[in-house]
Amino acid sequence: MTADRSRGGAWPTPTQELLLRAALERGRAANEHWQAWKQVSDLSHLDTSSERLLPLVYRNLSGQGSSDPVVESLKGLYRATWFKNQLLFGRAAAVLGGMKARDIPTVVFKGAPLAVDYYRDLGVRPMSDVDVLVPRRDALRCVTHLVDAGWRPVDYPWTKGLSSRAYYQARSSLNLVDSDGFEVDLHWSSFSLWPAMTDEEEVWSAARPFRLQGVETLALTPTDLLLMVCVHGARWHPTPLLRWIADAATLLRESGSEIDPDRLVRLALKHEVVTPLRVALRYLQDRRFADVPEVWLKALEGVKASRTDGLRHGALAHFPGPIGIAVKFWYWYLGYRRLRGGPSFLGLPIDVFEFLRYRWGLESVWRIPASGVERALIRLRRLGGWTSP
Repeated sequence: MTADRSRGGAWPTPTQELLLRAALERGRAANEHWQAWKQVSDLSHLDTSSERLLPLVYRNLSGQGSSDPVVESLKGLYRATWFKNQLLFGRAAAVLGGMKARDIPTVVFKGAPLAVDYYRDLGVRPMSDVDVLVPRRDALRCVTHLVDAGWRPVDYPWTKGLSSRAYYQARSSLNLVDSDGFEVDLHWSSFSLWPAMTDEEEVWSAARPFRLQGVETLALTPTDLLLMVCVHGARWHPTPLLRWIADAATLLRESGSEIDPDRLVRLALKHEVVTPLRVALRYLQDRRFADVPEVWLKALEGVKASRTDGLRHGALAHFPGPIGIAVKFWYWYLGYRRLRGGPSFLGLPIDVFEFLRYRWGLESVWRIPASGVERALIRLRRLGGWTSP
């Protein structure tokens, strides 16, 4: 027996929903969904998204007195997650300490604060990296420091193009890995997934103190974190993403009273992410994964999303093929031009190749063809299951 295999999408399959309910629900219902999931699934043939839920399933069911031997067998996975996260947090804390020593402010978001402040258990939330937000003006200094300390961009070996400020105008983040395989995902743009679309001063000013392995930094408010989780989660992926649903449900359960719905709508409008937030919260409510106040949903449905908002969400959630790639490229390019400007001929921009050079961190435009082929092969390997997504 194997779980139903998705060909990619933005929403869980029926089998994956069963696993989510086993991880999140209380009482008898959680065990019933677990038993139903076992009837159609096999632990030895799981997609990556489902596998990442198993530590949370273990805590939920074992905490409710389950005597199922399969649940008990998940204890080792829970312990391994706890141990790996301790090591990852230690390495990330060293990075944060280095930035603090250089007077660079940081915000830790997504997995780390979720595990510490909301799940309150490092064993239930597997992470491949720690996400760190820095001001765009400091991004070059941060990357230079990390590269000098031995960190390298994930997947791509080149670093020469990282020294250009234009690189940080063409991108919104960079994932780096050290010699031991630990990763830090450095961001200088958070909500929109697109560079330079909006400023984020409001996010920085509301961030609250947070400590990671004894190092002082900042974390997003529950309101901002919920928006982040929904916007980054409700999008197409080769294997439908599940973790965002558990994250959002846990955040709402643990800190729902702290969420400011007016701020939630205002930020969604400002960053043009009303559509993904609306569909994500509606999904959570309709599928009964979380108790989302109807007044929040009505407020979001009562505001008019911009055309840009809808197109960008479509590119992320519904168009995994050439159309989606073209839409995403266009908005990346618009963000770059908004920050940097560029030459034009008869009113038409002619700096597309320069944009690609900077976005891909290349030392010259002549590297674009080879880089494009290399990136396409990496993407094909991921889509084909040759590497983990």
